Amino acid sequence: MQDDLVLVIDSVPERRQYLKGLLEFVDCGSVLSLPHDHWRENVETPESVRVVVLGPCGDASEQQAVFESVHDWQAHTPILLRSEHEPRPEQDRPHGASVFYRRLPFPITYPQLLQALDQAQRFRQVQAEKGPRHPELFRNLVGQSRGIREVRRLIDQVNHTDVNVLILGESGTGKE
Repeated sequence: MQDDLVLVIDSVPERRQYLKGLLEFVDCGSVLSLPHDHWRENVETPESVRVVVLGPCGDASEQQAVFESVHDWQAHTPILLRSEHEPRPEQDRPHGASVFYRRLPFPITYPQLLQALDQAQRFRQVQAEKGPRHPELFRNLVGQSRGIREVRRLIDQVNHTDVNVLILGESGTGKE
């Protein structure tokens, strides 16, 4: 059984080996290094993966597809991105799923890697503390107008994040 696994996904074997060696050197737990087109069938459960280090996986569209695939597979798994292509996390994730990703320089220094791993771990802890989304979130929000649907979408988008939200509106419009 894999436990507390760091998953390295990259299309180039030498880069995968380099990143795996760095991760093993900083003693971050078990490291599994796989090509971008065969990673999913080699991981037992999404819950066993603590963080994904995603290296270059072809062109921008391939990179985006792998990024989306990892996120859809386990939405709260942090992704450390080593790539020339910036991912475009979709705005309308089901249930307001949070996306955590950090860009990693290449080559990366030990302090940079340790800092990124620490940030990923803190993200996972916050997500675990929050637990699943509760349906009663919208119980007092009445209506089906375009405006109300937009408010629900916006609430859902930030529901699982640690951001401050400022709600503006006229007095007596139910902003509480």
